[in-house]
Amino acid sequence: MLSRGRDVWGVEVKASASAGPGDGRGLRQLAETCGENFRGGTVLYAGDSVLPLGDGRVLAVLVRELWER
Repeated sequence: MLSRGRDVWGVEVKASASAGPGDGRGLRQLAETCGENFRGGTVLYAGDSVLPLGDGRVLAVLVRELWER
């Protein structure tokens, strides 16, 4: 979890090369807990596509993006 003031963002990391609707479960729980202060979340994974998970505030993002930009 990252926070600044009351704003909260979540990060999960998984080793899998696939991501699906069941991923980001912890981020959804964080969003419920934080309510309107939750700004978004990212699931870093070993796949090859950026994917929306849930309501659009959570994305599955390629872990290699951390080093390629």
